[in-house]
Amino acid sequence: MHAVVKTSPGPGAAFEPWPTPKPGLRDILVRIEATSICGTDMHIYDWHESIRDKVKPPMVMGHEFAGKIIEVGKEVSDLREGDIVSGETHIFCGKCFQCRTGNAHICERMLLRGVDTDGCFAEYHVLNEQHAWLNDRKIPIEVASAQEPLGNAVHAASAAEISGNTVAVFGCGPIGACLIGLWLRPNRRLPDRALQIVWRDKDLRSRYCRLPLEAGEGYGWRHLDQWVSTGSRERDHAPDGWTWC
Repeated sequence: MHAVVKTSPGPGAAFEPWPTPKPGLRDILVRIEATSICGTDMHIYDWHESIRDKVKPPMVMGHEFAGKIIEVGKEVSDLREGDIVSGETHIFCGKCFQCRTGNAHICERMLLRGVDTDGCFAEYHVLNEQHAWLNDRKIPIEVASAQEPLGNAVHAASAAEISGNTVAVFGCGPIGACLIGLWLRPNRRLPDRALQIVWRDKDLRSRYCRLPLEAGEGYGWRHLDQWVSTGSRERDHAPDGWTWC
């Protein structure tokens, strides 16, 4: 097969032949049909200082994907060939205290796909059954590949009561856009609620949050456009009842 490989320390990557992985007893082999590019992938490509101590080239990049199972290990119980799955980025052990108490996202032995192990920017990828999410076939494959940022947004939204409240979203990358969608769904019939969007750069306005903002038109809610520039902070006056933090 071919894969996007971080061949050596330093900026760049290569698309080159790579051994096709073989599934173990509890593993599944997935034919990759869609992937998403995360900021971490860009850091690895650029060889940012934040990842130099973790990434050990050569290795396959990427951790967000969706695809079809083409082979299952002999001890796989819940998934079948032909199933459409997405992969969990966090490779948890399933045995430590955190894993056994419902907190696998902070596993003591956590590994990150595409950082500590070979990733998914390839024709095929192997993962343990417990790290795969079975998808409804009605979900577009490109949406299924981006479930990690959606999951991050859901996790953040679950930490606070956002339904019926005015909220501020700082940053409108994929996770911010997902948060907007989560806020919009239960609040779209509440005309007295506002959504505050804080941009990092004016130029990003035309590229991010277009769909969530357009989706809110006609439902009576408003957004207050604001941006934060590098080296200075410029903002509109806060409306009555707002608290800046």
